[in-house]
Amino acid sequence: MGRNKLKLGLGVLTVLATPIAVNTVASSDALAAQGWVQSGSSWYYYHQGQLVKNAWVGSYWLGTDGKLVTNAWVDNGRYYVGANGVWDKNAKKKEVSKPTVSSVPTRGYANGVYYVDSKPANWWYNDGQAWYFFQNGKKLTGTGQDNAGAHYFVNGKYANGKIGNKEYRDGKEVSVENKVPTRGYANGVYYVDSKPANWWYDDGQAWYFFQNGKKLTGYGQDNAGAHYFVNGKYANGKVGNKEYRDGKEVSKENKVPTRGYANGVYYVDSKPANWWYDDGQAWYFFQNGKKLTGYGQDNAGTHYFVNGKYANGKVGNKEYRDGKEVSKENKVPTRGYANGVYYVDSKPANWWYDDGNDWYFFQNGKKLTGTGKDSAGTHYFVNGKYQQTNLQKVLDVARSYLGVETGSREHKKIVDAYNSVDPKPVGYTANYQDDWCDIFVTTVYQQAGLSDLIGRECGVQRHIGIMEKKGIWKGRTQPKVGDIVTFDWDGGGWADHIGIVESVNNGVITTIEGNSALYAGSTAKTKVNRKTYDWNSRYIKGYARPAY
Repeated sequence: MGRNKLKLGLGVLTVLATPIAVNTVASSDALAAQGWVQSGSSWYYYHQGQLVKNAWVGSYWLGTDGKLVTNAWVDNGRYYVGANGVWDKNAKKKEVSKPTVSSVPTRGYANGVYYVDSKPANWWYNDGQAWYFFQNGKKLTGTGQDNAGAHYFVNGKYANGKIGNKEYRDGKEVSVENKVPTRGYANGVYYVDSKPANWWYDDGQAWYFFQNGKKLTGYGQDNAGAHYFVNGKYANGKVGNKEYRDGKEVSKENKVPTRGYANGVYYVDSKPANWWYDDGQAWYFFQNGKKLTGYGQDNAGTHYFVNGKYANGKVGNKEYRDGKEVSKENKVPTRGYANGVYYVDSKPANWWYDDGNDWYFFQNGKKLTGTGKDSAGTHYFVNGKYQQTNLQKVLDVARSYLGVETGSREHKKIVDAYNSVDPKPVGYTANYQDDWCDIFVTTVYQQAGLSDLIGRECGVQRHIGIMEKKGIWKGRTQPKVGDIVTFDWDGGGWADHIGIVESVNNGVITTIEGNSALYAGSTAKTKVNRKTYDWNSRYIKGYARPAY
């Protein structure tokens, strides 16, 4: 901008080149002033009763506190003002010796400057030790702006505590009026957005449930229903004359837990368990609350169990593999290994099977190394596993979450994983009650080690903007496996859902989506679901194609 112009509101105000005191006033009367005002030894400028900050008035620069700046480089270091505060057009910065091109790293430090893409860093970056905010390759001390707005930084971190005569929390000056932080503790109360917290929040030590800024002790309600809390956690054990497990009072009638062991019986929903359950040690098959020894039936059919596991080896005068009796005729198992060959229904396996350790793709009973074809197409396998391409890493992680339900422990782990990476997109800490389709997609790529391919976001429309900048946004084009698909359910032009394309067959895509209802109008909890659509469905806003 010209040095004699100041943009204020909707107009442009031309001001005098030299401050003239309208009044010399006490700080308590400053708001009544207009124009240049001297308070003590400092000069300020008021326009329509408002203190002007971080702007030019004529040839003078007003700092973030509104004070006339002297003897400093201002306006992002572009201009110098002298001892009288006037812009010195002839001032020149001292030349700083720059490293030769050959000595500048693609990413890393050189001569105390941190480089990214061989340029001095200007943003949040992890230098190998921690995340820092850089300006011109240096960890910033001073005012800077990131996606969460303007903050004061100290050595590349949000300022916290007393600095000079000001107090900061998370880079924001503590309100003079109420002395509460934007986010953090003050006088034993935890604040979020400068308001006492009322929900689950991570206070930097752990996740707690807050009520009016205090870790709740007493009854409260979250997405999983009403619970009794002790110091912000679900109550467990004896509290007064009552016993609790996971915040639920143990039944007075039978003294059984909502979930867990009592008197050697394992309970689920306060009933003896009858199926496969993880008791905290491992997965077991229960019958009437006991780990089954004997015949039982699960989704894979009838098996013989020993202590809740498929029987293997000699049991009495019979031999078992994976709960199936070994065939007497040919001494091969109904299902299991014999002489290095894996059998299913007493035949060498030819497909994907879980051999008890993991899922493998078999060909003629052997874990395949070479090219093979499954329902997802032709792949190269190594020892029964897809050769781990970046695409496969993403699909494997996404598939591992299928069936995860809103409010479940695994859903919370997805949200926690998203929140574990700083800086958080737009400075926002996701909550368990948030829509989590993009949180899921972001976390999948994060856990595959491929966040750089698509960036990180929790808002779909903002994520499209990131993918456009990366040059991977394709719009409504023929999709490929591994594409990111976005949806606009109401046709309003604003993307409101996102998923990952798992397969493409005859113009139909199969997706993996978080926070997805199985069908329109469903009242069931949303999950990580597989869904199918025509590739050009009117609900699809467009596709992005990561550079795998």
